[in-house]
Amino acid sequence: MAAIATHYRAATKTKTGIWRDLAVRKRKTEVGAMLGATAAKAKGYGPGMPLTTGRVAMIDELVSAG
Repeated sequence: MAAIATHYRAATKTKTGIWRDLAVRKRKTEVGAMLGATAAKAKGYGPGMPLTTGRVAMIDELVSAG
């Protein structure tokens, strides 16, 4: 994990694609398709993913408010 952390600290990009979609491009993100689909699939197997579902809802709200 330390090697991964070191690598990403040295990366030139300091913001995620999701951040750029929201803050710079003011466009919808891929969060719903990626994390929303994962949460929906997991629900069928039993484990709830309330943090993931909440995060998707928060990002959708940001897009709607934009």
